[in-house]
Amino acid sequence: MMDLQTLKETIAAEIEKTKLPYDKGLEKVPFLVPNGECFEAIDLGNNKELYLFPEEGQKTFLFRGQTKEFIPCFPTIYRGNPSPIDIFINRMRLVQFERLLKTHPVVNVFFNKHHFHVDIEGLAQHYGLRTSVLDLTSSLDVALFFAMCPYDIKTDTYTCYNDGKEHNGIIYVFNAAYDNDVCPTFTEEQLFQKIQPIGFQAFARPGMQRGYGIHIKEGESIKCYLYRFRFTCDDSKAYLNHYQNGEKLWVKDELVEKAKLIATQTEFSFNLFGETFKKFRPKGFSRNKLKAELSRLIKLSSDCKDLEFSEDERKAIVDSWNRNQAQNAATHIVRRRWFKDGNDNDNFTHGPGYKPQIEEDHKYFTPEIISRINLLKTVAHVDPPLNAEWVNYMKTPDEHRIPKKYLDEGWKKVPSCYYDVKGKPWLTLEECRID
Repeated sequence: MMDLQTLKETIAAEIEKTKLPYDKGLEKVPFLVPNGECFEAIDLGNNKELYLFPEEGQKTFLFRGQTKEFIPCFPTIYRGNPSPIDIFINRMRLVQFERLLKTHPVVNVFFNKHHFHVDIEGLAQHYGLRTSVLDLTSSLDVALFFAMCPYDIKTDTYTCYNDGKEHNGIIYVFNAAYDNDVCPTFTEEQLFQKIQPIGFQAFARPGMQRGYGIHIKEGESIKCYLYRFRFTCDDSKAYLNHYQNGEKLWVKDELVEKAKLIATQTEFSFNLFGETFKKFRPKGFSRNKLKAELSRLIKLSSDCKDLEFSEDERKAIVDSWNRNQAQNAATHIVRRRWFKDGNDNDNFTHGPGYKPQIEEDHKYFTPEIISRINLLKTVAHVDPPLNAEWVNYMKTPDEHRIPKKYLDEGWKKVPSCYYDVKGKPWLTLEECRID
């Protein structure tokens, strides 16, 4: 078992191996290197919805830190051998959480106006609801904090070890291109099916944690690499201090207390039940049978009102956003434009003095571009992380299926394209403000 410093050096070396010559070249030009604070808009659906990735979103590895190993590693909604009724109740809480967010002015106005994706379940996980999501991060240091600083559920605080002994931690390493399977995926249709960016949201927590979420179905678990490492009490204390006892990651905001109410909610409206039934109908249950089973644990009524932000709360949120966060959004939300080369064809090779024919101006990166980058990085370095264990707790097979159109085509040429090396802001301050 390696110590903390050896772990960090090992992972840093593995990250370095996955870098393409292009990446290494950019690192020599400081102003082209992402600053780690921006979020890049990625178009996942023909300008219908934009995901706000952490700017370093094309990193090969994502991480999850735990103070100990759980076998298997389930999301919270499946822990403790829950019944279908227990799971459905937590799904109702998720729908209530979604309805609450729709009354938040930053979500309702700013995010909807600019077609930015709101990750409902990823946010719910960050705010303490039981979901089918496990938290991941693109920051190794954030993962190490969770691996070395135990959470005290009684006091709702993070602590450090102070007994003078060495302790052990767990770091899971996910290759983002594998998307929680045993083989990589290289087609844009298969990207972001299970591992999805949470990124920039109306609330600071996911962004501070460089958050991603891995969506796990019932009966499944994670498939990834694992490092076991040892660390000292001083290591634990240093990370606790660096993240200000966890407060730097678990930002307190207007959503915290309302999420706590939802997490323990036991009375719901018939209307909310109906919406949840439509989205998450449990197998083998009719509407009436499910109501009968639910009546033993919770109350359904016509008088129950949705939890929402009050008018005074909404005014305070708008004022705070316009004074503080609007400028941050204008400077830290970026995009990279890219273009196809109209000269590119099967019989053409680039040479000295070549001049591209710029065509198809794309305002945002897309899964098509990201899949190409994943392909190149994986082909360039196919070996697993050095000295890491492979874990597949449930022994589930690879679920990736190559779409038939790719099987029929045989070899496919990757066309040349040109894109901005670093994201650039495009929203003005006025476009980020809320009226």
